[in-house]
Amino acid sequence: MDTKNLASKIMETVKHLLGDEYIVSTNKVTKNNGLILTGLTIGRKGYNIASTIYINGFFDLYNAGIPISAIADKIVRVYEENAVSQQFDISFIDDFNATRNKIIFQLVNTERNAALLESIPSVPFLDLSIIFKIYHYNNSLGAATTTITNKLMASWKVDTDTIYEAAMANTPVLQEYTLCSMSDVLAELMPEIDIQGTIADIDMFVLTNKEKFCGCGCILYPHVLDDFACKVMDTDFFILPSSRHETILTSALKKDADMLRQMVKEINATNVSQEDFLSDNIYYYSKETKKITMIQ
Repeated sequence: MDTKNLASKIMETVKHLLGDEYIVSTNKVTKNNGLILTGLTIGRKGYNIASTIYINGFFDLYNAGIPISAIADKIVRVYEENAVSQQFDISFIDDFNATRNKIIFQLVNTERNAALLESIPSVPFLDLSIIFKIYHYNNSLGAATTTITNKLMASWKVDTDTIYEAAMANTPVLQEYTLCSMSDVLAELMPEIDIQGTIADIDMFVLTNKEKFCGCGCILYPHVLDDFACKVMDTDFFILPSSRHETILTSALKKDADMLRQMVKEINATNVSQEDFLSDNIYYYSKETKKITMIQ
């Protein structure tokens, strides 16, 4: 059975299990870097918010011999465990003045998001692009974002420069940065292993935001890189794009740029998902000029 018919079968079975109080539909969702997933959207009638569950992974279960009824039952359990039981007011999105303080930025790979960038405001940055989101926080939902499109920007009657200015002011406040040594990060991930004495002297630091989600943009926060260069490294340093969620900072002293770039490329190819990929290039921060450049 092809994926389109399989998705339809799963949708109909889920709809039957949930009953007439729910609206269930399938749709194709374009994620970061052009990744296209099949989403199953489920919402209660009369509610202005719905949940989308990506079901591509469930296709593998079907191919492994799991019946559609069991797959649909699992999807319903996932939905019920995460369903939101309240309305969510998003009417403020239509009002720029009400939204201005909620605008943030993120970094994406320009080449891999070429189609998306045609429909949204953006600002080029080396081989990346700065895009803009509306940041929502709800006690029940947690953090969520809505992408700002050209259509929405036009309805606000503002330009990209205005959105950029707001995002640069808001993002460091709404999504504070964190900077940890690589040894501390590994010690937290693997508490059973004695990190000290093994890699404790490696001069690598992980820069991200407190949510550890789409935190690569922290390299654009005011003073963060300059403070790191002056107070921690006391020298220039390389910026390695670990993923769209974080970057790794490491001293430029006695480092081979070609070797680092090859290392990043290999890690991207083997350990980073298509959606989380940021770049195969590496960047250089000059303590003197206070600028980031891409290593050619």
